[in-house]
Amino acid sequence: MANPVAFGLMAVLLIAAAVSDLRSGKIPNKLTYPGLFAGIAYWTIAGALTAGRSGALAGALDGLRDSTLAMLMGFGVMFAIFLAGGMGGGDVKLIALVGAWTANLVCVLGTLIYALIVGVLIAIYFMIRYGLFKRTFQRLLGAALTAAARVKPDIPTDSPRVPFGVAICLGGLLAAAEHLLKIPVPWSAW
Repeated sequence: MANPVAFGLMAVLLIAAAVSDLRSGKIPNKLTYPGLFAGIAYWTIAGALTAGRSGALAGALDGLRDSTLAMLMGFGVMFAIFLAGGMGGGDVKLIALVGAWTANLVCVLGTLIYALIVGVLIAIYFMIRYGLFKRTFQRLLGAALTAAARVKPDIPTDSPRVPFGVAICLGGLLAAAEHLLKIPVPWSAW
């Protein structure tokens, strides 16, 4: 169920997170945690209100279920990337926030796909801007060899940081727009 109010509120939170990530390199917990709980509460209340009197409890439980499942899906995928060292904790919570506010697994999946594409484009921009192509490809080759040898890699910290919160924001806005406008995407068949 597409809900312009929920997606509008999510957009405000995503934009605030992207601005924070650009300015400070962090997505604050004071934005993500209340945002997560507000999204779940919103869909629980919306489910109760749209179900009518006789099915208010069932509607509330449906809203709670949909929002929580979408939140957990986004969290789970990003948490795996976080554990591998490829993401910050704020990015994980921000994708979970998208799930809580969209209450839609397809929208979360779309957000993840678009965010990864935008993140790669941002990384390529940094590589071009700072002349890091050769060094980046040497590191990728080294990481692949270390992974094959099953050794923990020594990751240098002197590279520019990709503000992935911006990528999540753009991915979330694009996926939400597709969902609201009912634009068919390849993963919507899942």
